[in-house]
Amino acid sequence: MIPTSLKYFAAIILCLSTLASAQNSAQPSVVEGIFQTGEFFGLPGYGKNSKTDKIENSYYLQLPMPLMQQQGVSTLPADVSTSAGLTSFVQLIIIKKTKVSSYLGHRVRVTGNLLSATSGHHRTSILLEVDKIELIKKWR
Repeated sequence: MIPTSLKYFAAIILCLSTLASAQNSAQPSVVEGIFQTGEFFGLPGYGKNSKTDKIENSYYLQLPMPLMQQQGVSTLPADVSTSAGLTSFVQLIIIKKTKVSSYLGHRVRVTGNLLSATSGHHRTSILLEVDKIELIKKWR
């Protein structure tokens, strides 16, 4: 007889692996916007005490139209509300070493995976993990 706790553990592992494979099979999104950087309060209080909270810099896109109205976006992360798709800003997560100073203030097309915010360092409810950035002359 298999202990009940082991059955629950096996069920959780199955659910997590199904979720991971579903996320990995998702099509990358293509989002257009103006590449910008901003300063935000960070730890320890995220703006509750401006004298002791650290300043963090984050990259984001200012969108010309809401996220879900862009051609290259078909779905949102499962754990965000539909109203989050009406946002005009998406924070960028740039993992690959990319020189981004040439993109600041310019129109860009960014390809990557949409994620939901999970920490205080995330400034928008939806983030875009960047795979590719390219300058563009006009919106689609």
